[in-house]
Amino acid sequence: MARSRSLTTIYFVKGVGMDGPIKIGMANSLNKRIIALSSQSPIKIELIYSFKAIAAAEQLIHRKFKNHRLHGEWFRVSDELSSFINRLSGGEELHTLLEMTCEELTSELNRKQKRNEPMKLREYLEKEKMN
Repeated sequence: MARSRSLTTIYFVKGVGMDGPIKIGMANSLNKRIIALSSQSPIKIELIYSFKAIAAAEQLIHRKFKNHRLHGEWFRVSDELSSFINRLSGGEELHTLLEMTCEELTSELNRKQKRNEPMKLREYLEKEKMN
């Protein structure tokens, strides 16, 4: 039997009242992560948007915005990044926003997860909707 692919929360945060920078991260417990980030930051942190996905999705988003990276998981605000977050929060599918076909995204996620039995994108999306 294949290992189950667990979902994590991919999130976008920024300083309260600021346009950026934006942190693109992931966490198993989003509330705990926001508290930890807030305690480590000289400014208050606010959540812009979050969604459930497998961990490899965060890496793909980082790669898409690599030219906007400031340091680590912090990215410079741009029209492109703002549009990405707005469209994602509006229900647009991740593979569309990453400019990949369903098959390309499935292949890339499976490669990054190093899974023995690849999960089909439909199975992944169905699991995502259930959470």
